[in-house]
Amino acid sequence: RRVHGGFKAYVSMLPIFKVLTLLVRQLSKPVAVRVKLRASEHPKFRAQCIRFAQFWHRFETRLSARFLGYETRVVTPLRESHAVERGAEIAGEFTIFAIAVAVLGYEYARSSAKDAEKERKLDEKLAQLREDVNSLKSSNEKLLRVVFPEEYKQEVKPDVVALMNLSQADNEEGVAGSQGSQL
Repeated sequence: RRVHGGFKAYVSMLPIFKVLTLLVRQLSKPVAVRVKLRASEHPKFRAQCIRFAQFWHRFETRLSARFLGYETRVVTPLRESHAVERGAEIAGEFTIFAIAVAVLGYEYARSSAKDAEKERKLDEKLAQLREDVNSLKSSNEKLLRVVFPEEYKQEVKPDVVALMNLSQADNEEGVAGSQGSQL
């Protein structure tokens, strides 16, 4: 059984956010690998990774113990090689996360700019429509002065609705009269 257009419909149903996240993650992996290599080669960066890994190990161990109902006073530190590996892994994951946040920030800024441009265009269109309405009001006023000059001599504006009803009644009488003459 095909689902509304087959493969194309299925692809369009995929969440774009997940696809973009996967793309960013895949593109960020080479950067993360370089960070891990740098951690094992550079002495200062290596020391930072060890320090952060030990801190994270203590935090994670104490948190896990508290959830299980135990109290921990001393947490045995990681071996140096394991700490470097874990610190480099955390640094790599942080790099991937930072790149993803940067991409999301860029997309948000771009979307906001697009929305602002759309709103600006709508404001321009609204201003143009207001200008058109004012122009039509002015033209209507001039036309009424020509059609009903007696009312405007006294500076009393005629009741436009009443005048329209009167002209419609005249038209209906004319139509009825012409139909009666055809019969």
